[in-house]
Amino acid sequence: MKLNSLLFPALLLLTTGSTANAVTWNVTSAADVNVAGTLRFAVNNAAANDTIKFDPGLAGQTIALSLGELPITRNLTIVGPGPTNLAVVNASGRVFHVLGGPLNASILGLKLTGYLKGLRGVDGSFVSRNGAAGQSVAGGCILNEVNCVLTVSNCFFANCQAIGGDGGDGYVNGIYGFTAHGGNGGDAVGAAICNNLGDLFLMNSTFAANYAGGGHGGTGSYGGNGGRGGVAEGGGLASVYGSTDVYVVNSTFNGNTAAAGDGGNAGNAWALSLGAANGGNGGGGGNAEGGAIYVGQGCPLPDCTGIVHCTVDTNQVAPGQGQQGGSGVNGGASGAAGVNGSALGGGLFAPIVGHLPINNTIIAGNYPTFHFTTGALVISGPDVYHDVDSFRYNFIGVLDGSSGGWIAGFDFTGTVTAPLDPLLGPVQNNGGETLTQAPLPCSPVIDKGSTALFNRDQVGQLRPKGISPSPYLADGSDIGALELQSFSTHRPALDIAQAPNRVTISWPSSFNCFVLQQSSSIVPSNWEAVTNAVTTSASRCQVVISPLVGNRFYRLFHP
Repeated sequence: MKLNSLLFPALLLLTTGSTANAVTWNVTSAADVNVAGTLRFAVNNAAANDTIKFDPGLAGQTIALSLGELPITRNLTIVGPGPTNLAVVNASGRVFHVLGGPLNASILGLKLTGYLKGLRGVDGSFVSRNGAAGQSVAGGCILNEVNCVLTVSNCFFANCQAIGGDGGDGYVNGIYGFTAHGGNGGDAVGAAICNNLGDLFLMNSTFAANYAGGGHGGTGSYGGNGGRGGVAEGGGLASVYGSTDVYVVNSTFNGNTAAAGDGGNAGNAWALSLGAANGGNGGGGGNAEGGAIYVGQGCPLPDCTGIVHCTVDTNQVAPGQGQQGGSGVNGGASGAAGVNGSALGGGLFAPIVGHLPINNTIIAGNYPTFHFTTGALVISGPDVYHDVDSFRYNFIGVLDGSSGGWIAGFDFTGTVTAPLDPLLGPVQNNGGETLTQAPLPCSPVIDKGSTALFNRDQVGQLRPKGISPSPYLADGSDIGALELQSFSTHRPALDIAQAPNRVTISWPSSFNCFVLQQSSSIVPSNWEAVTNAVTTSASRCQVVISPLVGNRFYRLFHP
């Protein structure tokens, strides 16, 4: 892994090139007009190596873009006041487009939301009978192009959407009965960020509730085929290696979705055909690849940084449905049904070409969803699809044989029949300015990892911070983006159900490492462990005590 000079790329990129005449622009207005004091004016007029900052008076406001995306075409650094203080939103397009390289750009400390929708394909006509393909889209919030180096740090990407356009329908003319095919749905790549052959350095950021959706295929007419559903790649991030590195460090991905488009309906054969006429084939559903992260091409050698100290949890892939074939007439055959799309990598779609190192990362709790009940259901890699280069101390909820490269004894891996649960809390403020997921007190990721030369976590806390008894597997760092500094003092409430001469005591199974103790008084020195068997039922631990002997106090104790 490349873990030396790239530890702090933001600092390196900020000083790239000559800064002797660099200017700092101060944004004082949340308006989206091309006049002095606005973000658009600063981006449009900044010279190479300039910096854009924001006036403290903008704290708590939103810059709503109404004049289109903001193109970054020269070396530029944008330093926001923190994602809890300022949001930049585009309800009808992406926010930033980095292009025209070679250049270095940095975007720091902002909450970003974009909505990018591809155009629907043109319907067929008398002259051009087939429907046109829907427009494919990339980067619902940020698109980084070839020869551009982009650093993103301390940002929150929320509710970004990249949606491919639907395919156009085939031409319908009941007089002549022309056969016409539906257009394919457009693809959607990277709901929040798409790195298209550039170099992306991503760190200390959170991706939550972002959505990449493939367009639906168009409808065929008079024996025409339905269009294919668009592919969805990267419900949070899609990245294709450029020339330097794949770098995703100290970041959280939760609740993101890659949902492919459905195939288009097939056309039935023209009812007025003189002879046998066949129905059209149904359009195939698109594949859904990488509910959180899609890496289309990895590094040439396994010496790049890769994905380090990240948390990838509860993301989903939803493949598109294949449609039924059209009906034939006069003895003609019905068309073939379109094939359903595949669900590939609920958390991570690893590259087919190149290498992707992974270290100290949680990928668990990710899943496929299907909205169809006919045809094959193809699932490969509920959490990870395809091979990786493990650098140890990863926690993978489910491996199903579609992903290799993991190291037995150093990576924690579950199976379809015995999945592993990292026991993480909700996405919330656990310190710092980006939302994270803290390990719960009984989490198996606590103290099971290594620092991997990144001695700060996503919110800037020091690691390692071993809080359980040593010895440790490595140096006592937690696996994932957040380093727990101490065990929570929170204790779950005990539920007590009484019956004649017996009592059942239960608590959430996520606290299964706690010990049930009892005492005849509340004097601290009198507590002792309950020796009755602990069983688990309906996500709860429970102990049955029978017969009852005198009055007892009960509590949970974290050893």
